[in-house]
Amino acid sequence: MAIEWDRIGQSAFDRHVEALLHRMFDDTGKVIVVNGRGGDDGIDV
Repeated sequence: MAIEWDRIGQSAFDRHVEALLHRMFDDTGKVIVVNGRGGDDGIDV
């Protein structure tokens, strides 16, 4: 299954990237999703 990146929207994109980062880095560190409501200087995860 391919992801149509240009059609999924921001929210779905964020969830896919979050899942990928968890899969890649959970065993070596801590993956934390930032609220993103300001004050995070553009950091998402």
